[in-house]
Amino acid sequence: MQHTRRLAAVVGSVAVGVGLLALPPARATQTGQVTEFDAGIAPDSGIADMVPGRHGVVWFAQFYGDKIGRITQTGRMREFDTGAGSGPRGTVLGPDGNLWFTNANDDSIGRLTPRGRVTTFRRGMTSGAEPQFITTGTDGNLWFSEIGVSRIGRISPGGRITEFSRGLDQAPMFLTPGPDDAVWFTQPSGGSVGRISATGRVRTFDLPTGIAPWEIVMGRDGNLWFTAVSAEQIGRMTPKGRVTVFTRGITADALGLAAGPDGRLWFTQPTADQVGRISIRGKVREFSRGISPDAEPHGITAGPGGVMWFGELAGNRMARITTGAASPDHRFQVHTSRKAGRLATSVTVPGQGWVSSFGGRCSTATMAMHAGTVRLVCRGRRLPARQLVTFTPTGGTPRAVTISAGRG
Repeated sequence: MQHTRRLAAVVGSVAVGVGLLALPPARATQTGQVTEFDAGIAPDSGIADMVPGRHGVVWFAQFYGDKIGRITQTGRMREFDTGAGSGPRGTVLGPDGNLWFTNANDDSIGRLTPRGRVTTFRRGMTSGAEPQFITTGTDGNLWFSEIGVSRIGRISPGGRITEFSRGLDQAPMFLTPGPDDAVWFTQPSGGSVGRISATGRVRTFDLPTGIAPWEIVMGRDGNLWFTAVSAEQIGRMTPKGRVTVFTRGITADALGLAAGPDGRLWFTQPTADQVGRISIRGKVREFSRGISPDAEPHGITAGPGGVMWFGELAGNRMARITTGAASPDHRFQVHTSRKAGRLATSVTVPGQGWVSSFGGRCSTATMAMHAGTVRLVCRGRRLPARQLVTFTPTGGTPRAVTISAGRG
């Protein structure tokens, strides 16, 4: 068995070189095997959005139960209170290693540490904002939608909130980091998909008449994929705005959407109690065996071991489905160099995925479209002494290492 390994560190003007190797990928399994879990989940919890976390867990929001849930690969559950009437809605793993979530009912953003400590931020958010979903940006901040006031918000890992309204008038909903250093989002009521830059500049793309886009993610092909409200279709948009709509083989409304470890997009179909997948060429396959009647699958995300996890809103369960793929390769290497007023971090990854670096003002993230090295540079008088570097492969779960940034 291959174990976690640290490469030798050289402290000085060259600073530090550190590597992290994850456990070997799991073997591929049969596709479509479903396992459901309900033990430890409070009644009528309203399982909504979910995201993979470190150490092989999946985090999920419980909108009606005012809780954040955490489930392990074996189904062990734990819940964390977010405050009466908070209504946690969207979730994302931040560059600081904490879970960040929106509280739709009390106009706030929450932060949950791995040890279970909850902090709430609301200063700077407009009353009646109703924050819905949240994602990471390449600027090292978290970005979230405000359906109640048709704005998009940005919150730093330190809790500073900034809102953007210019160019937004159609209640943005889901968001995802794109291939162009921007955050992309859907506007169901406006029938459009938009992008917002790190400085708040917005551009929108109208979709064909009748399409109300819902969840949006970036696929392994570098395009934006989205589901549509009350429609048996899935859309694909290039970064330049060219749209293709797929309908063949989709027999029920698609709702939740996530990139899988097999290179396909996986989606939920609540009205049919099904989970489906679509290839980047548009080939669809649907699965229902093993999903209990009246389950209403909603949110979906990749999990450890090459599986997808999804929440059953009506069934009040968490469930997983095998994809037939092994876990993506999590191995990565980190090297840092530090000189006066400059800190450079090079991260070498085996495949596509997110790389983030957290260290105060030096926090940043980037999308590595292919295997190779990404370089993150920070300049300033107050450089961090340590950094948390995380790699999340597309369709996989995050791995992280804390490194010394040296004292050169």
